[in-house]
Amino acid sequence: MEKELKKTYKCRKLMDGVYGITSSGVACFLVIGKEKACVVDTAYGFADLKTYIREFTDLPLIVFNTHGHIDHTGGNFWFNTPVHIHEKDAPIYKQHNEPSLHRYMEKTLKVFNKIFFWRILVPKHPEETDEGTGNCSRA
Repeated sequence: MEKELKKTYKCRKLMDGVYGITSSGVACFLVIGKEKACVVDTAYGFADLKTYIREFTDLPLIVFNTHGHIDHTGGNFWFNTPVHIHEKDAPIYKQHNEPSLHRYMEKTLKVFNKIFFWRILVPKHPEETDEGTGNCSRA
């Protein structure tokens, strides 16, 4: 599997045939049946989710979106299959999947991830933390 895919997506088996896949703080699911597999939501789509899913199944895929927001529908374009979404969510789906919004979200999340995971980037100073609670003790 490509390094980029392993970096973008993390998978956890929830039960036989059911997997939780996360990307940029968003959850998707893969449900593998006997004849087909169902992808529930597709995250932002920053990397090829379909190729990632092919590591788990080669069955034909069906895609369902729980709602139209980009964090649940942004990866739909990786799949060459009809996508199922409630008709009342179609307008928000169309709005959230404009190419310009997708590029903006990708840039924003890259910055957010750097800020959110600052502890990885900034050296820790044990004297500034309370070991018992993990809270800052700058009193």
